[in-house]
Amino acid sequence: MIKGILAIAVAESFFWAAGVPLGILFFRITEGKWIDIATSDGQIRAAGFSFGYGTFATAILQVRVTLAAIPLIPIMEKYVVKPGRQYFESIRGSAKD
Repeated sequence: MIKGILAIAVAESFFWAAGVPLGILFFRITEGKWIDIATSDGQIRAAGFSFGYGTFATAILQVRVTLAAIPLIPIMEKYVVKPGRQYFESIRGSAKD
């Protein structure tokens, strides 16, 4: 179970770390200017952009999990969960001595 949670966390981190800057860049390309929240018009545009991006991100959630998180599960098991268990078991074993 922990390997699945870790896989989703890693996949989502990559999605948002890459997606937000790309979304802002797309806004710049389509609007011809950067998001400006200093003006009321810019605030409305930023709110619309945020709503649209959030809706898009929610709509493709299953695709993100299927294409990114599920393939990461064996990797999380091999490189994170097993070494972590071994480490904590060694600590627990040395504490009993």
